[in-house]
Amino acid sequence: MKLADFTIISTGVLLNALAQLGLKAASRDIGPLSLVPPQWSQLLAVLAVPALWWALIAYGVSVVIWVVGLLAGARGNRPIRSCPWATPSIFCSPGG
Repeated sequence: MKLADFTIISTGVLLNALAQLGLKAASRDIGPLSLVPPQWSQLLAVLAVPALWWALIAYGVSVVIWVVGLLAGARGNRPIRSCPWATPSIFCSPGG
């Protein structure tokens, strides 16, 4: 494994872990949610928590990093075992 590949994978894993911690912090700030009946004040309270937005951004960036890692592997002509999981699967086409 090349250092660049390891860096891409490690960055994606780190961002995913930070996103999970961000969601945990957001849920701690919000408290328990009641889904029946839906409370608009609760929904607005959820959307006002900055940790939730940072976690969602971290998840989005980690997905982009994983796709970049998959594309880098495809360009290097190495078999990518996780290619069926890529969305859209067009990224896995030969000749990239």
